[in-house]
Amino acid sequence: MRIFLDTNVLLSGLLGRGLCRDLLDLVVERHTLVLSEQVLRESERHLRRKFGVPASERRAFAFLMREVAEVVPDAEPPAGVRVPDPDDRAIVGAAIAAGAACLVTGDSALLRMVAPEGLPVRSPREAWVLLRDPGVGPAPWHGRGPA
Repeated sequence: MRIFLDTNVLLSGLLGRGLCRDLLDLVVERHTLVLSEQVLRESERHLRRKFGVPASERRAFAFLMREVAEVVPDAEPPAGVRVPDPDDRAIVGAAIAAGAACLVTGDSALLRMVAPEGLPVRSPREAWVLLRDPGVGPAPWHGRGPA
């Protein structure tokens, strides 16, 4: 499956331990990790500003992400798709354009929005449960699955 991770989930998976790390490992090992150019730009900016990661390591991060993920161009969502935060429009649009099976985010506004047709929006925990055990619950990628 093609799984799109937003910036915070990606960085939590790379820099932390626990659920997001397990989710990132699971996606890379068994599925196709999909990221957008905006996710990479935001990630590099956060690595510099919040974590003080040196430029050489940020370049290595960008190189690694392009090796393990399919990086897609930013895109606007189709007409009629309402995205609560204008800054998230390119991420939602890229996930839709890339044909992702779901968008994984911790952003509460994105989790509450009416999911675009064909693109469920999942929390990291929901995605991890569904990807780890796809037999859990009815039609896991349609509507809301287990939390």
